[in-house]
Amino acid sequence: MRPSLIWMKRDLALSWRAAALEEAALSQWSKAVALADRSVDLYRELVQANPSMIQFAVELQAATQAGVQMARSSGDEAGARRRELAADDFWQKHPDAKPKAK
Repeated sequence: MRPSLIWMKRDLALSWRAAALEEAALSQWSKAVALADRSVDLYRELVQANPSMIQFAVELQAATQAGVQMARSSGDEAGARRRELAADDFWQKHPDAKPKAK
């Protein structure tokens, strides 16, 4: 992936996450969760393609947590749990990309 494309994708992932947070602030949960999921999907792609870019992994963790919390806030506990399990599965498949806990 070309460097400029990598950063454009990262900007898009950040934008989707920001839009998700705006929708959540308005209690528009279905829109918020959908946007958060888009952000997570794009971050996963970035982390897979660029495992040494710790910034992408950290942002993926933040986007994932936001999506989980939005699903919970919407009353979708099962959806929140699915997102947690999907995150666990992703990190098991990509352990070298996962940020180390401080």
